[in-house]
Amino acid sequence: MYYWESMEALRALIDHPVHQEAKRQQARWLDGYQVVIAQVMHTYGDGGIQHPLATRQASRP
Repeated sequence: MYYWESMEALRALIDHPVHQEAKRQQARWLDGYQVVIAQVMHTYGDGGIQHPLATRQASRP
């Protein structure tokens, strides 16, 4: 799983020449792939496992 601060940050990855080359070569390493782009609305839990976004989201009003 990967997280980006914004769609613009994700677009920067998508448009990066090294990423474009990796996509062209993906069949050499993978039998296929699937991308799901989703927005994290909220995170919660018992505190035993820290989610990468929990601290940032907890500081939001």
